[in-house]
Amino acid sequence: MKPPSDIQKPPEGFRLRSATRADGPEVQKLIFGVLREFGLCPEPAATDADLLDIEVAYGSRGGWFMVLEEESTGTLVGSVALLPRSASEVELRKMYLSPAHRGRGLGRFLLSTACDEARRRGFHRMVLETAAALERAVRLYESAGFTRSDAKPHACRCEIVMSLDLQNASMEDLGRRSMETHYERLLGPIYGWMVGDFEAAVERATQAFRELGIGTARTGGASEVLDLGCGHGVHSVALARLGHAVTAVDLSDTLLQELAERSQVLAVRTARADLVGFLESFDGNPTGIVCLGDTLTHLPSVGAVRRLLDLPAALLGPGGFLVLGFRDYSGTPPVGDARFIPVRSDADRIHTCFLEYLETTVRVHDLVHTRKADGWTLQVGSYSKLRLAPADVSDWMRAAGFSVEDAGIARGMRTLVGRR
Repeated sequence: MKPPSDIQKPPEGFRLRSATRADGPEVQKLIFGVLREFGLCPEPAATDADLLDIEVAYGSRGGWFMVLEEESTGTLVGSVALLPRSASEVELRKMYLSPAHRGRGLGRFLLSTACDEARRRGFHRMVLETAAALERAVRLYESAGFTRSDAKPHACRCEIVMSLDLQNASMEDLGRRSMETHYERLLGPIYGWMVGDFEAAVERATQAFRELGIGTARTGGASEVLDLGCGHGVHSVALARLGHAVTAVDLSDTLLQELAERSQVLAVRTARADLVGFLESFDGNPTGIVCLGDTLTHLPSVGAVRRLLDLPAALLGPGGFLVLGFRDYSGTPPVGDARFIPVRSDADRIHTCFLEYLETTVRVHDLVHTRKADGWTLQVGSYSKLRLAPADVSDWMRAAGFSVEDAGIARGMRTLVGRR
């Protein structure tokens, strides 16, 4: 079997290695145990026959089979495999994780590693078969960009066939796309309603900027501020009314259009772009950059956050400022009813969210009930946010060259101010 090449580094305390024939019994124990846990039947004479001799089943067909182990004990806790179907299509197989190791980001690591390996080998499309009983796995696949197919599964225990265009995007892109789709389909159209009185929100933002020392722009002096993840424009409008020229950046067409309508007489221009990509291509010398409204946790990885902090350091001159606002999900996860958050409600709409804490992310499930003429309808959707610790973000800002002030928490948002 081909050895791993250019694979991601496993989470601390684990190692990923190529499976051998000798791993067969332990892999079977893991996979058959998970199947039985969910009321599914192992098929050792059919779809699971590949586990009888992993090296022959995969190595002879150009496949790839990896196992995840605990470094301290050598215990096998996970598996993932690829098996070519054609020169352009590969099947994701045997992705399983022991019950004790779920909720720690290991499943996403296995999936991401498999997708990277499939791309490296030149495959254009990945397919998989799964069972409806494996709800958590199905959600993971959907969050990574897999879509359901009408194809008939080969395995008797499976009812769902899914596919992914590998050449279109990386796992980070897919996570970003999942969030973007969620906003366009569900949250974008009701975002203004969620926030409430726009003018009151602008007034709060204006006061907050003044308290942070970001007041009225100097008369006659050029002062451009970038608003990253601007939403429908509360902070952009506040900054513009304080006399700053604002470039407002977001991925939501719906929210950018709403901002454009609200800021027609103000010095605000909008840009639809990925935030890191926008900063990488930005040609200018802004006096300040703000990234508020929990935007930071929406980024697809810690690496993207670090990049977002490094780029402003190169763009801002002496006296320049970087203001970050985000929710702190890094503490002890809530349990029971505390995981349910009533966002807002009125006579015609109820918005509730449910938080599912994983090791490095929190999955936000939004439920929106809307009253129609013929009764209530329900829309649901979910996306992931990063669990960022304020102390870590402060350290990353300092490493990027900022002096950092922790401005505390207001309305659930931690604010950090970096200055050059």
